[in-house]
Amino acid sequence: MEKHTKKPVFKRLWFWLLAALLAASFFLATAHADSPSEILRRNRPLFEQAVQELLYRGGETGVEIPEVTDISVYGVSDGTIVQFTTETKAGLFGPNVQGVYYSVGGQPAAYRNWDYELICDESDGGWNWYSESGESYGSTRHAAGLDNWFSFSAHIS
Repeated sequence: MEKHTKKPVFKRLWFWLLAALLAASFFLATAHADSPSEILRRNRPLFEQAVQELLYRGGETGVEIPEVTDISVYGVSDGTIVQFTTETKAGLFGPNVQGVYYSVGGQPAAYRNWDYELICDESDGGWNWYSESGESYGSTRHAAGLDNWFSFSAHIS
């Protein structure tokens, strides 16, 4: 009499079909996400309207911009930025955030205008920043080739 042994899961066809389906759905979900600079380029008049209303016409805006989840103002005077968050993903040790911001003085800034040193990244002309503990970090660079507009990404712990 012949004894039947069960095949390990990874040797079964259904396992590999399921794995391929999951990989394809992950790829499609991330491949179609627009960059913050692309969102700015596509909706620039709305971004500029929000900046005008927040900084120069009373400090509130009712502007809704597709793919923007939060609009906030940080800083004072020439150091003020208007930050537009376009994506927040849960990370293993904290959220990963992306977006664009308008800098009144035309200078780059860390996420939420935090007071961290910006280190020039000569490979792409952007800037990187790190918290003192090194647990939070991010980068920023000019967005869509516009003087006062920057894109950012940040990992927050």
